[in-house]
Amino acid sequence: MKIELTNKKTKLIADTNGAYIDEFIYDGKDVFFPKFETEIGGKKKIRGGSHPCLPSFGPSEINDLKDHGYGRDYDWEIIDQSPSKVVFHLKGKCGYEGMDSFISYELGENYLIGEIKMVNNSEKELPLAPGFHPYFRAGDDFLVDGLDFGDFDLKDTFFLDASAVSFKADNFRVKIINDNFHKFAIWTDFLDDYRCVEPCYNGKSFVKGGEPYILKAGGTFSAKMKIEIA
Repeated sequence: MKIELTNKKTKLIADTNGAYIDEFIYDGKDVFFPKFETEIGGKKKIRGGSHPCLPSFGPSEINDLKDHGYGRDYDWEIIDQSPSKVVFHLKGKCGYEGMDSFISYELGENYLIGEIKMVNNSEKELPLAPGFHPYFRAGDDFLVDGLDFGDFDLKDTFFLDASAVSFKADNFRVKIINDNFHKFAIWTDFLDDYRCVEPCYNGKSFVKGGEPYILKAGGTFSAKMKIEIA
């Protein structure tokens, strides 16, 4: 089910399917590259918008989760909604039974706040390393403040240890401020005019030697991003 949030100049279209953001618009112009479907290697893929990476960001070598986890593959329940905010809920899947996950999106006059909260109601410890995967409309002069990618191929993902990052996108300057996300993943496959600047807990934490957060039975984990438009 599609829902629309607004707050003066900001507008967001979200989908209960995957807790996806299909569009994020400020002053009538795209902040996110709108969500679309394409075919890559004979398989249908979704690009654009923004989706949660939950319970893990990136590939998993420690369990049978798909890349970026299961959160984007299931229909979420709306448990609270106002004109400028929505809260989604999803019961645990794929070995995370007993986990309750909540995602909220809230619009201000010139910002979007996205928050992930995970509550472990099971009787075992569970590894976590979530994130968000927004696709920004890049334009010809996409530039991250203080970074020179040089010959680095963004298809391989550039990881930045930071709690905040600012960059020039197509229509706006953007700043992302994190709370309990410790890295940014900067990536694109160059299929269209987008660059992904992705807040994540600790990068590819579910690979061997990675460092996921271990949520104890009865515990709660939360992290958020704030995307400010200038």
